[in-house]
Amino acid sequence: MEFFVAFQRHAPLGHAFFRTVKDENSLKRLWDTQLQHFVKRRFRFDDATLKDVEALWGTCISSVEALAVAEAPLVEGSAEPAVQPGAAQTAPAPEA
Repeated sequence: MEFFVAFQRHAPLGHAFFRTVKDENSLKRLWDTQLQHFVKRRFRFDDATLKDVEALWGTCISSVEALAVAEAPLVEGSAEPAVQPGAAQTAPAPEA
């Protein structure tokens, strides 16, 4: 939410862009496939604003990754999360 609000100071962007964001991977996919291209095109002659928006994105994704680590279940007997942030999560294999 903070990224969206801060981004509005640089360029108006509708909330509908974020309607499919459900988790960290879908947020990264939105940036990679839509927002990054929009930002680069919009600020192609304004390096300072481009760097500001990219820094906002960096802060946003760092916060999301930190939150994912904090909420990840721990491996039994360890302080390590069971799933690393950004790692693909798969469903367990069905028992035979």
